[in-house]
Amino acid sequence: MHIVFAPDRPPTEPTGRSQKPRSARSLLVVTITALLLLTAWSYPPNHATQESQNSFGDHHRSTNRYPNQSNCRWYRICERSVEVSDTTVSYVETGKIKRARCHRPRRSQCARSDRYTKGKTLLFLHGRAFTKQDWIDSGILRKAARAGNKAIAIDLPGYGDTPATTSENGQFLADTIQALGLSPESVVLVSPSLSGFHSLAMLELDPPPTLAGYVAISPKGVPTFAGLTPETTIPTLIMWADNDPAIPTSQAELLASKIPDSQIKLFESNTHPFYFDLTTEFNRELALFVRSLNHKPQTANAVST
Repeated sequence: MHIVFAPDRPPTEPTGRSQKPRSARSLLVVTITALLLLTAWSYPPNHATQESQNSFGDHHRSTNRYPNQSNCRWYRICERSVEVSDTTVSYVETGKIKRARCHRPRRSQCARSDRYTKGKTLLFLHGRAFTKQDWIDSGILRKAARAGNKAIAIDLPGYGDTPATTSENGQFLADTIQALGLSPESVVLVSPSLSGFHSLAMLELDPPPTLAGYVAISPKGVPTFAGLTPETTIPTLIMWADNDPAIPTSQAELLASKIPDSQIKLFESNTHPFYFDLTTEFNRELALFVRSLNHKPQTANAVST
């Protein structure tokens, strides 16, 4: 009987396929999971509008779900200042920013928001007890931008972050519009209460500015306002509370008689700053008026409720 012994096997050699360490595989899994979660957070499966807020107001992203489409819009509110006469005017502005990808725009892009804003420029003034911040807090500034306009709110001299000035009210406002780089023909001036001393005084300049539109919200200074000549056409919407405790509605009719192309809108309210109480109705009427400026002239001296 022959017994054959098998030779000893040499040690097993590596096959050439490197095995990843367990720690590297774990890191890869964690990275992929994080990317998936980030993608799900950035582009939610539903089409609901995404909004977030910061100290300047709020950003708005459109309902676009897919990042490679061109209709993704952000609305960023930016705080700025500009030198006017002997003071520095503090203001905020917002407008549509159109991005190729749906991620938050850089702060520097605020200056280019008018690149994609084809509507009017709404310039908001304020009353005695308010500042530019109240237009942000009420959501009115954002609503104006979402309608396709550029919206700007300023602090008048001696209010908010704007120091007092020695300039005359009307000339100061005209200089502010110029310092902001705005063309008066594209500006819709929104002037409530105390700011009427500025806006009405500006309309009395010789020659008066050729504004795209004027929204007078229970402005002060109506009795001393000289009025516009028939040759001066500035579409005007006069807004008033039907039970205004500060300024009677008779002044709305007086103001309409002094502006040829004007109409009156009365709101059911017994407060002077009704526009902050009835924001939905106010936004609707403001949007309708601004939209009408692009189509047909206003009906002269019409009264509606």
